[in-house]
This record gives sequence, C-alpha cells and structure tokens, in this order.
Amino acid sequence: MAAAFSACSQQNLHLKGNIANMPDGDICVMMLDSNLQRQIVDTFKIVNGRFDYEDLRLDDAECLIFSQNDEDFLMLFVGNETVTVEGDITNPDKVAISGSKYEDVLTDYQDNIPMMTRLAEIDMEMRLSTNDIDKQNSLR
Repeated sequence: MAAAFSACSQQNLHLKGNIANMPDGDICVMMLDSNLQRQIVDTFKIVNGRFDYEDLRLDDAECLIFSQNDEDFLMLFVGNETVTVEGDITNPDKVAISGSKYEDVLTDYQDNIPMMTRLAEIDMEMRLSTNDIDKQNSLR
C-alpha cells in the first residue's frame, strides 16, 4: 500500500504558461540523447498563447527543447516540478520562467560567468606579479 501511495504522489513535469503572439498549434517536446541528438518525446497544444502540459515524467533533471514548426522557441533545464512560462514570442529574451530550481541554478551560473572570468584573470595576474607587492595589493 505504501508503494502504491508513493507512486501516486510522484509529480510529473507540469509546464504551464502564456506566450503572447505564439501561433496556435502543436508544440514538440524534445530531449537530447546520449549522442546529443534531439529526440521528440511528446507533443502538446498551444491555443491563444496558453498551454498547460503535465504528461511527462522525468527520471532526472533534463534539458528540454520546445519547438513549433521546426523552430525552437524555448529551452529549459527542469525536473518533475511545476514551471510557469510567461512572455512574448517576439521578445524571447524577456520570457520569464519561474518554478524550476534547475533553471534558477543555471541562470545564476550564467549570470556569474563574467565575474568568475574576471576573478580567474586577477588570480593569474597575482601569480605573475609575485615580486611586485604594490601590484598584488592593488589586485586585492
């Protein structure tokens, strides 16, 4: 009985949202296989920019690609969680994604790449200026 309850309580990926100016039609859900080739794993409908999809159970966090008419419009790093997508297809950089802890971690990492790059440059400068105390102090 406990196993049956556990199976029933496991959550699928639940993706919902509203994307303005998105044409009605089928959305392909794709994953990358071990050879980094795209594999269609499911499809769902978008109507008037709205969708509510929860038919996919992931074994682990995955990078999913969403495509319509062979054009990618969204790539997400998600697990079995509820994720909300809001925005306008004509301005993809402003699409807001919420509810995915995996997407949040990826976004934080990407946002910090310039700072991590600069810290690596400073570290290298420090190593190269071992005899220049003034230079080391300015780098600190």
